[in-house]
This record gives sequence, C-alpha cells and structure tokens, in this order.
Amino acid sequence: MQVLAERSKKAKKISKISIIVPAYNEEGRIKKTLRDLRRIPNVELIVVCNGCTDATADVARTVKGVKVLEIEEKNKGTAVLHGFKLAQGEYIGFVDADGVFGAEAVQRLLAELADADCVIASKRKGHYARSFSGHSFSKRMATKAWNRLVKFLLGLDFADTQAGLKFMHSYVYDAIEKDFTCKGFAFDVELLYKIKKTGYRIKEIYIPIKPVKDKVGFSLVYAPKMFKELLTFWLSEKLKLR
Repeated sequence: MQVLAERSKKAKKISKISIIVPAYNEEGRIKKTLRDLRRIPNVELIVVCNGCTDATADVARTVKGVKVLEIEEKNKGTAVLHGFKLAQGEYIGFVDADGVFGAEAVQRLLAELADADCVIASKRKGHYARSFSGHSFSKRMATKAWNRLVKFLLGLDFADTQAGLKFMHSYVYDAIEKDFTCKGFAFDVELLYKIKKTGYRIKEIYIPIKPVKDKVGFSLVYAPKMFKELLTFWLSEKLKLR
C-alpha cells in the first residue's frame, strides 16, 4: 500500500482514471480483481460482461462504485470499445478480469504516461525466455509467428501486443478511427496500429504477471480467428492506400 500511495502522488492532477474490465465468465475472480483495482485513487471501474453465462455481472455489482454493462457478444474487443464509450477519465485503459495485473501494475503504467501518449504492459520485453516457462512448444511457436506477422504486416515492433493491460490519455482515443475490424483478441493489435498511425508515442514496459489460481490462460483455439482478423484488417488498410 505504501508503494501504491507513493506512485499515486504522481497522478494528483488526474481528474479520473477510467479502467475497463472486459469479463467473460469470471464470477469466481471478478470480485477480488475489482476490490484490488478500487485501491487506485480517482478510479472509475467499468466492467463489461461479454456473453457471460454465469453470475459475473451480479458479482461485479456487489462491489461498491463499479459500473456494470452486459452485452451479448463474446468478443473482448467489442467489450473494451463499449467500455471506452462510457469512460470519463483523463486516462483510459483496460485490464484483464482474471487479476494477473493488479493495482500496482496499473499505477506503474500511469506513471509512465508522463512522457508517452500510450503505455502497454509486456510480459516478455527483456524477459522473453522466462515468460514462456511451462508453455508448450506449439504455443511458443504460435506466439513467435504472431509477433513476426504483426511486425511484417503492420510495422508494430512490440515484444507483447496481447498483454491485457494498456492505458492512454483520453485525447489519444478521441483522435483515432473508431471503426474497428478486429473485435476479438486481435483487437489489441488494431488499437496499437491506429494509435501509432495517428502519430502518438507508444511505450512498452515489462510488467510481470501475478500467479492466479485456476487460470486457464490463452488457448490456441482462438489463434485461427486472430490470424484471420489480422489479415482482414491488413487487407483493408492496403485497399485504403490505393
């Protein structure tokens, strides 16, 4: 808590920090995640339950001061965009609902926004080997292929485009195009591309994830859809340049 308080001093001039928490069937963890994030001063928490079939929304509503929105679509990107429309903070961003990134991680990113337009967390930057500890060979190869394809097609040279912790000044989101092609897990890439395309500076910093009980993690079953969304978006951008 002392570290959190010290970092919060740097954010005294911030009127409000809006955090979007996209959540899909997280009834067992959402309360702990929200209670932790509520420690951040001047925070606005918006939970967007995307296609939930459990009691995630009901549990989230038991946490004081949390706004809860329910949508039918299961897509993460769609959930984040719905949340952004409601956000009123000077700084806006999103955090995974499973709790791998907590209040102190958010505070670290907010501090970095003093000299950047957007800051993203990375589970791998400078710690690539450690981040893959315990991962299957197929997952390691899929991740490498994804990063190389993103760099080749869109020129985004980041160690980790998919970490569920990203923040920006509200003026950045106001300035970018709002018509998104990628509505699922590839949403992060399109968001970063649009921010960079608009001329804003993106800073990537290493943030280690916290161990979370019963965490399922990202499944490779989503990979084909991600690659399809990425290629569709890349093609649409190429056609715009003609």
